[in-house]
Amino acid sequence: MTTLHLVRCSAFKCNTINNCLSVLGSEDMVILLDDGVYNLQHPVLQQFQKVIPDSNLLVIQQHALARGVKLVSEHQAIELSELIKLSLETAQSITWQ
Repeated sequence: MTTLHLVRCSAFKCNTINNCLSVLGSEDMVILLDDGVYNLQHPVLQQFQKVIPDSNLLVIQQHALARGVKLVSEHQAIELSELIKLSLETAQSITWQ
């Protein structure tokens, strides 16, 4: 069963990211939003990439731009409208904040 993980917290400020990693399945999707986009600049990103393919790690583009976080090519930037679509297509979602 595919789970959509919404990561709203930066690993620089909170430890919930480790809880997310502990339950992350290889077919799950992770979306970085709000302050979660700062995880693109944190070593925790490498742990995500060991568990899930790069295509399953998405970033809300508007949130990264608002925080001055540079998006690199391997991270798929999506719009907020795509988040709604994905949440309807997955079996369940978990918000990490």
